[in-house]
Amino acid sequence: MSSIRLSLSTLFLITPAALAADLRIETALPERTAIAVSLTGGADLHARLSDAGVFEAMAGDDEDAQQVWVDALIEQMPGPVADAITQAIGDEDPFAVLSAMDIGFGAWPADVKGFALPAEGAAWMNLGDKAAELGAAIDEALNAARRQGDAESTTVRGVDVDKFIIGGPDDLLCFAHVSPWLIAGSTESAMDHMLEVLQDGPADTPLGETEAWVEASAMMKGNSGLRLVAFPEVIQDLYQLSPDGQMLGMIRPVTGAVLGQHEVMSLRVSPGEGDQILNLDGGSWMPGGAVGLLLPFQQGNIASDAQRMFAGPDTVSVLRMNVDLPGLPDIVGAIIKSSPMLFMAQQPWDQMKPMVETFVKPLGTQITQISWIERPITADSMQSLFAVDVQDRQAMADALSGTLAEAGFESREFVGHEIWSITTAGMLPGAPDQTTAMAAAGGFLLFGTDASVEWALRHLGSRAAQPDWLVEAPSSGDMAAVISGVMHLGDMLGTIQRIAELENARIARALQAEDPELWELLSEDTGDTDAWEEAQRLAGVLGVLSWQVDREDTAITISATVIAAP
Repeated sequence: MSSIRLSLSTLFLITPAALAADLRIETALPERTAIAVSLTGGADLHARLSDAGVFEAMAGDDEDAQQVWVDALIEQMPGPVADAITQAIGDEDPFAVLSAMDIGFGAWPADVKGFALPAEGAAWMNLGDKAAELGAAIDEALNAARRQGDAESTTVRGVDVDKFIIGGPDDLLCFAHVSPWLIAGSTESAMDHMLEVLQDGPADTPLGETEAWVEASAMMKGNSGLRLVAFPEVIQDLYQLSPDGQMLGMIRPVTGAVLGQHEVMSLRVSPGEGDQILNLDGGSWMPGGAVGLLLPFQQGNIASDAQRMFAGPDTVSVLRMNVDLPGLPDIVGAIIKSSPMLFMAQQPWDQMKPMVETFVKPLGTQITQISWIERPITADSMQSLFAVDVQDRQAMADALSGTLAEAGFESREFVGHEIWSITTAGMLPGAPDQTTAMAAAGGFLLFGTDASVEWALRHLGSRAAQPDWLVEAPSSGDMAAVISGVMHLGDMLGTIQRIAELENARIARALQAEDPELWELLSEDTGDTDAWEEAQRLAGVLGVLSWQVDREDTAITISATVIAAP
């Protein structure tokens, strides 16, 4: 049973404005916050998505689609409040009305007994231009709920607070309307905190004055738009105190040694300009620096010989990573030695390390993944190939013939090259008949499905023309990054959805043949969806997603841009 019953519907219906105190997540939330979300300047974000045709594409021919989405957002709200909000919006664009209201939400540790997580939370909304109209409707609805006994009323800091049961008897949601604010809290304590901040300002150190928040803000590059901030250490502390979290205390040192201590993770989504629909900025702050498996990922030039070699007119995605593969065995060994919890892995690793070193020492530091679509669309149309630079070709050939043979791979000749492959059929229930293959050719270690590796070997040296969208993508230049990716969202969305439908149909046919009774039972809960049609419409709106990850001494940052289709 959760102490925080603030669903997505609540989050979008409760937010900040400016009164005696400034209710922003920086000022309203306490120092030890677990998660913080805010939407400010949402009208600009809504306008940009509308101009780009995103909402129209999602709605299709359904003129009431946006109202259905809003109804879904507020369906878990107490009935009187939900009815008042719906009535006040009337015939106006519901997203436009709500996006104009600044919104905030946060959760933090609390002394709460008997719940899955010892946390509480609050959300708030500045009703803005709708303060008078919507506020009056909410007051009337709350008064009616009190008269009918649907809400339990109390007073907190001189303010009328209504408590609604929204789940079980212990699942309450507290509401207060202090114009132009609508505030909700998961407990009376959370409501008391919010009203204290509203009336007198923060009593203790607010979130915005912490070092973690300063670092998060720098990575988000702005205060407007949709901001999502999580504090992993606080979240782990909360989970560790829950009935199911006792083991976390034992494995936390291991996760810290493997992935490092991340104090805060953040992401901001803001409207783009020109042909940009959205921009995304954020990252993770690690005051102790990168450790463990993050160490092999290094800043470097992302220009990819593999991309120039294998990307062609049907390419839909390219991913490039700079990874110190030859140094990986020493890093894994250091991780094992760093934690007493991993001592049982020492002997197996000592036995395995020579084989791993033989395999990775000939490799370079650049990994490129290229995905393309084979048409007409079938369940096997999406192909993906990994290409890793090879520094010592003879050592790589020797490693393949020695290591893969021992691992059960079979060797065969194809267009003058040796392919090593192993089937995955039967490894998992319902898994398709597919093979995983490797080959060393053209200065690369090629890895993927049998079909993708064969395709690469046939096209060695052909250098087919790359599509214009890939050549012109912002992340296709010779800049430095740890990881860089570029993807044609339109093609990917439509194709992946269609392939998923074909694959689901294949699984359904197999299940129907093997177990008709189970098939009949499952099919009763399976309805038709418009996912394919919606994906096709979005494919005509969304163009290219370009993104990159960079690493600094104590932070990993990410930036991305979604460009509209031409």
